[in-house]
This record gives sequence, C-alpha cells and structure tokens, in this order.
Amino acid sequence: GLGEITSLSWTSARTEDGETLDMLAVGSREKRVSVWALEDGKLIATHALHLPKPNATLSEAQRGRVWVAVSWAEPFEDESACRLISSGQGGELLSWKVPLNFGEGVMDVNEAKAFGPRSVAHARTVFTVITAEDKCWSTSLDRKVACWDLDTHEQIWSFTALGGYVYDLAIDKEDPFAVAMACGDGTVHGWDLSPTLSGGMGESLLWKGLPNTKVTCVARKAQSDIVAFGLEDGRVGC
Repeated sequence: GLGEITSLSWTSARTEDGETLDMLAVGSREKRVSVWALEDGKLIATHALHLPKPNATLSEAQRGRVWVAVSWAEPFEDESACRLISSGQGGELLSWKVPLNFGEGVMDVNEAKAFGPRSVAHARTVFTVITAEDKCWSTSLDRKVACWDLDTHEQIWSFTALGGYVYDLAIDKEDPFAVAMACGDGTVHGWDLSPTLSGGMGESLLWKGLPNTKVTCVARKAQSDIVAFGLEDGRVGC
C-alpha cells in the first residue's frame, strides 16, 4: 500500500510516438511519490520516486511528520520526460525528471535535483507545492511562504510574518502574483506580489475568523476577487 496519501496532481503528456498519457502523481507518508500512467481510465504502469535522505539532521518529531506535496510543472524541452516538483523529508524541495517510457512493473526513480542552497530552504515540513509557468510556491510548518525559480532552482522571495501555520494557498493562474493564504490563526490573507508595486508587496486581511478556529484550505475563483475558504469545524465561506 501507499500509506496515508498527502497530495495528488494530474497532468497529460505526449510521448515520443505521439500517444497522450494521463499521469497522476501521488505523494504519501511512505517517503516516496508514485506516478501512475493511465490509458482509457485504466492503470497501465507505475513509477516510484524515492525521496533522498535529508541533508539536515531531523528530530524524532520531524521524522514522524513526513508530508509529501507534489505538483507538475511546465514540461522539459526534452519530450522524453516530464517535470514534477515535490517536497522532501526535511523541508527541501525536489525537481524530478519523470521518464515517459512506461514498461511492465514498477520503474524506480532515485535521482532528484534539490532547490537551494540549504540555508534558504524551509526549516520544517513542507505542506503545499504549486507551480505556474516558470515559478513554484511552497508553504511549510516553519510558517514561511516561498517563491522559487523553476529553471535555476533558486529562491526568489519568502515571507515569515504570518500569525499561524500556512495550511494552504491559492493563486489565479491568469494573475499568478495574486496569492491567497489559509492560516492556522483563523485568518485568510491576500498578497499582491506584482513587481510593479513600489513597496514590493501589497498585503490585505481578507477574513478574520473566530478564536481557536483554523482555516484549513482556500481556493481563488479565476479572474475574480472571490476567495472561498474552509474551516476545521466544517464550515465553508467566501
């Protein structure tokens, strides 16, 4: 089995022989990412991406809190592989080159390129990874939201000024500089990261909840200012 599932991400890719494959990346607490190739809705083959050992020494609590987030990125120019971004075991981000040649059985993939350097990586578990064009965003238990360059694997910016853990974030793909965040202190924050802003960042408090209530997820409606959010007590608002 795959253990507890922590993240899912779909993509479609065209193989060298012209066929289109639907692929589902599955992150789990088993310290690996499974990539399933499907044809007509049926599983035809599987890749297993094994997370490398973390560079930093993890505490016992961190070792027991592995959370693998996954997101497909813009494909490589090389049509023989797709690009998948995942979190690692110790707060690092990893870029995988996932082969499009699926055979019988499970194909193991063991090599991944880490984003870095380590001094700017997340210090604790990464909860969320999302991608758009040549950028990647991540959230972590260290209360940091970071933006990364997918080509250079370098960090562009990060902020740690939120009042609680960041449980989720959402962007409008038509305006990737507009980010909404769900925080563990019961608030929803909006950031405008447009490079045209003279102050560097526009920040707003979109919603302030009740005491002792966590906002666990958030979704931004495309091409609008509407943001939906979910609470740990089962309520949904916008």
